[in-house]
Amino acid sequence: MAFRKDPKEKKEKTGFARLKYGADEEIWEEEEEPAPKPRKEKKKLRPLLRVVVILALAVVVVGAWMARDSLLMGQMGDWFQTRIAGFQVGDGYPTRITGSQVLPSNLRSSDGMAVTLSDTALTVLNTTAKPVISRQHSFSAPRLCMNGGKYLVYNLGGTGYQIETISKTVLTGKAEGNIQCAALAQNGRFALATQGEGNASKLTVYLQNGEVQYTYAFYDSYISAVALSRDGTQGVVSTVSTNNGAMQSVLHLFDFSKETPVSTVTVSNNLILALHWGDNDSITAVGDTAALYGLLYDFSQNPASAFTSVEYDGATLAAYTMQNSTTCVVFYDGEYSSVVCMDGKNSPMRTELEGKAISCSLYGDSAAVLCDSQVTVLDAATGERLAEKEVGRNAHAVALSSSSTGYVLGINEIKFVDFKAVS
Repeated sequence: MAFRKDPKEKKEKTGFARLKYGADEEIWEEEEEPAPKPRKEKKKLRPLLRVVVILALAVVVVGAWMARDSLLMGQMGDWFQTRIAGFQVGDGYPTRITGSQVLPSNLRSSDGMAVTLSDTALTVLNTTAKPVISRQHSFSAPRLCMNGGKYLVYNLGGTGYQIETISKTVLTGKAEGNIQCAALAQNGRFALATQGEGNASKLTVYLQNGEVQYTYAFYDSYISAVALSRDGTQGVVSTVSTNNGAMQSVLHLFDFSKETPVSTVTVSNNLILALHWGDNDSITAVGDTAALYGLLYDFSQNPASAFTSVEYDGATLAAYTMQNSTTCVVFYDGEYSSVVCMDGKNSPMRTELEGKAISCSLYGDSAAVLCDSQVTVLDAATGERLAEKEVGRNAHAVALSSSSTGYVLGINEIKFVDFKAVS
């Protein structure tokens, strides 16, 4: 809208433009204000955006590095699901087991979580007792092998088996004969030892997808234990037979690209119950009267002197466990439990604990032993006592989840324990 203005009146600095209409008058009209210029502050967002992008990329790179093994083996989904599960909140510990019974050997720990195989299901619980997975099975004598984020569940004395991960059931199958023992490699390959006719037994090694990679038949001996190398291309098998009325165990070293064993070692009067192929290519065998440790190179090149024996001196084998490159064996003489940790290269650590050992567990450089109602955590290399905790008379097994925490299996429940440091 226009209006008249005295020409003598001083013009104010406003948003108006002057239009002349003769000498004595002029009309002022409102002028459109120019569009505001872009604020320079917006340019300041660019460095901030760069920082956000760099931080996000750093998180991805660090996560990928932490999950490098999973990435190499196609388990990225399992890795992420495990991390997400860690943030889910359960009702806390103690918590009841799934099913009615969990054998002491079927309590484990993985990524800080509790792993149990009961008479009805494989269950993984996070640190707040929230179930991450619970997979049912129908096996009458379930046994568990665990490696590389995979879980091999098989029916001892039966034919059924299944392989599980956090995200899915990888495969299920039935063996040709009754399963005597099994092993699982880091990369997902696995082996089953099955019973044949009479005293015969058979070793079958499978690829990750369940296809048969290798078979070997023993016609006059029984397979008591088997272990696989990290990549599943080699293995060691223990067989039991009699020689002139005496029991003997034979360790067979296999390269699965060759038809027959590449090396053998005979062990007299010692029933080998378990074998372990360490990450450092050490091989340990746990028997009922002694444990053996040695290196792959010596086994293949000079088998007669490849192994060193750790004798129990008449004591009874009470517990054993194997992880990474370390094997822990505990035997009881009626008063004390002797704890021996060996890695195949260094001299074994040996120490004694008062009472009867029930269970043992490894985590990194730490070993935990459950004696009667107390868990003692030791340095696996030196035997130094790091922590101890009373856990109750109903405790049946222990599984370390870190160097100072772990899970304890009771009659029908699982407890999470923060061990008290030794003063």
